[in-house]
Amino acid sequence: TVTTVVQTPRAKGIAFHEQKQSKIPTVSSSKDKGKAKMIEPEVPIKKKDQMRIDDEYDRKLEAKEQETARLSRAQQDEEANNS
Repeated sequence: TVTTVVQTPRAKGIAFHEQKQSKIPTVSSSKDKGKAKMIEPEVPIKKKDQMRIDDEYDRKLEAKEQETARLSRAQQDEEANNS
């Protein structure tokens, strides 16, 4: 029996490298299960409620001004009596 060895010609300067498996970065998914405190969306104040709040503020401010004026007059009267 005659066996012949066949050699394939190889190109010079070509290098074959082993392929390596590269790591593909994975995007981590959120593990939030919806158990956080629910924040209510801010609801704008209705015009009727805003007017009520404004009236209440006006009354408090006027009462404070009257109290300041009363104390001022009382102090002036006391200074006049002491003179």
